[in-house]
Amino acid sequence: MSFKNIILNLDGTLIDSAPGIEFAAEKAIANIISYGSNINIRKFIGPPIREVFKNALYLNDEEILDKLTKVFRRAYDESGWQKTNIYPGVQETLSCLKQLNVSNFIVTQQAKTADRENIKALSFATLFSGSRNARFPNFII
Repeated sequence: MSFKNIILNLDGTLIDSAPGIEFAAEKAIANIISYGSNINIRKFIGPPIREVFKNALYLNDEEILDKLTKVFRRAYDESGWQKTNIYPGVQETLSCLKQLNVSNFIVTQQAKTADRENIKALSFATLFSGSRNARFPNFII
């Protein structure tokens, strides 16, 4: 089988952003509500962060969910993204695909700032032909 392009999801496929998500969620919970210190956010990670908070904290209060989401995004964009780890073997696999003239593309739903910073910090930029953000379809790295 021969192919020219491969499209990969950034978060959860190439990188593990759970440590940064946990960090930013803990900051948000500590800033907005007082009972969050023993909550295991990791098992709720996957859906959008608003849903994570809603499910993990059993919240239906839209105002509190808005505040949590806002503080989370600020904490993640400022420093949470720096806690991201690349999965073992990803760099080597992407390099091999590039050497085989396969164009690598990223599709992601992360915020633009986190996308750019993660790709730069993890030395991904030269291994990809482009990126498309599903939340911001006109955004290309």
